[in-house]
Amino acid sequence: MEELINKKLNNLDDLRIDKAILNIYGIIKKWSDAKPEHKELNIIKEELTELGLLIAKKKVEEGNLRTALSDYRLRLTKAESTV
Repeated sequence: MEELINKKLNNLDDLRIDKAILNIYGIIKKWSDAKPEHKELNIIKEELTELGLLIAKKKVEEGNLRTALSDYRLRLTKAESTV
């Protein structure tokens, strides 16, 4: 039960992170469209894109880890039940 609650809380955190990045990116895009030659703004836009990609990568890695742990627990339970 505790694992299910933690998973739901992690999903909510992921949604909040995604929402924040999308909101920030939307504002930056609006500013960038108004001043396309603004050097610092373009740097922020590029770095935010990089940050979003890194966060997505970490989410995939976390999902893979959770799957591996779940598979391990399942195999362990099966092995224990046959002993």
